[in-house]
Amino acid sequence: MPTYKNRVGMNPAAQLWHYTSLDAVKNPWHKPIAYKKTRVEGDRQGLALNSVQQLRRLVLALRDACVMAVQAFVGMRISEVCGLQAYPLDPPTGLPACVEIRPSRSALYDVFYVKGRLYKTTDDWQEVSWVAGLRWRGSTYLPPPIQALMLLERLFKPWRELGGRTDLIVSLAHQWGLPKRATTIAAVPSDPLVDGQRDWIAENVVLPPALAHWRVTSHQWRKSFAVYMIRTDSRMLPTVSQHFKHVSLAMTEQGYLGNDVELLGIMEDTATRKTARMLCELATGKTIAGGKMAEMIRERAAEIEIRLAGKTDEEQLAEMHRLVRSTDVRVWSCDWGWCFFRPETARCCSLQSAGRMKAVRPNEAIRDPSMCCECANLATTREHVPFWRSRRDRWETVLNEHERNGMEEFVLVARDRIKQCNSVLRLMGSDPASPGANHAA
Repeated sequence: MPTYKNRVGMNPAAQLWHYTSLDAVKNPWHKPIAYKKTRVEGDRQGLALNSVQQLRRLVLALRDACVMAVQAFVGMRISEVCGLQAYPLDPPTGLPACVEIRPSRSALYDVFYVKGRLYKTTDDWQEVSWVAGLRWRGSTYLPPPIQALMLLERLFKPWRELGGRTDLIVSLAHQWGLPKRATTIAAVPSDPLVDGQRDWIAENVVLPPALAHWRVTSHQWRKSFAVYMIRTDSRMLPTVSQHFKHVSLAMTEQGYLGNDVELLGIMEDTATRKTARMLCELATGKTIAGGKMAEMIRERAAEIEIRLAGKTDEEQLAEMHRLVRSTDVRVWSCDWGWCFFRPETARCCSLQSAGRMKAVRPNEAIRDPSMCCECANLATTREHVPFWRSRRDRWETVLNEHERNGMEEFVLVARDRIKQCNSVLRLMGSDPASPGANHAA
């Protein structure tokens, strides 16, 4: 981080920077800013930049490096980075408002979280957090993304205060120089950050010939994060999906892992383990469940118990793992239940006719709670209680509106949906008449 001192007669925002030396280099890492500097771009002569314009370019380059560090280490979307807040600072630590430290369950570590706003997959933004690193309790180590966020807080502090804003990163709307008025300070949109990353790579990274025409997108950091985590530990797929705030594992698999043969194998193993665990818990009564699939499992409980008799929990899980592989059933999660997918009984695949038996997963485009409730593949457990309570409450509101408006045909639909929700809740041991109850595991 460069240091600077005031120069008499200069705009404070245009103070010249004096650059520190790196550990392995005697000289400063960057030459002092000259009054004017000719910039050469490719084979053509570039613009002559004055000291303020040079300083602006350095500020934006540092911003872009920090944003890439946050995205690459945390896996956040660029829109989520734009929404990070700096103030109020935490008094004891001086950390920006978007950073929080919590003790781990073992109390051996400090876990760093980035607190921000989720804009995608939701009608309005909502407060969420992402794990960003950890350290031994009592140490002073700061993970790279946390260092980047702290640097961004210091970097934009003068302009943040000038504009009276709390955003971690603000937009320097003036095209060439540095802002002098509050009216030129605004929230930063995502496009300048994306363009800035491309400029930073073009100026600071020597790419091999095969990648000479590579055009980075901000989303590539997120995909790289997912692939790295899952290649490091194949059991991380569900955790990465949760970290990304995805609605389902299918979103993570389809959007981030592509057709990589090794990763497809990891996905298959993950689905198999999850199916075995769910079947084992349902068959042994460790989990209360409803739905047609749960009924079928209970009917075959005696047969399954014979397979599992006298075995430890680990051996039971291994036995169920072998059973799952032999039957080729896989479980797919959604907000309202578990789909133990079998193409021959899947209602969401009933219109596929000839290609139906080739289906290997639920049809995400058309399946919904009402369709799944009539499907032989569905099982619901207590963790789905909040969804069904919320769904019932929404339909009760709709019912009241339709009754007031005399829309009898829609009243019948609303009543049917409420009845369906109540039935599911009863199967999971939750009393529909107690709106405050929550039996989610």
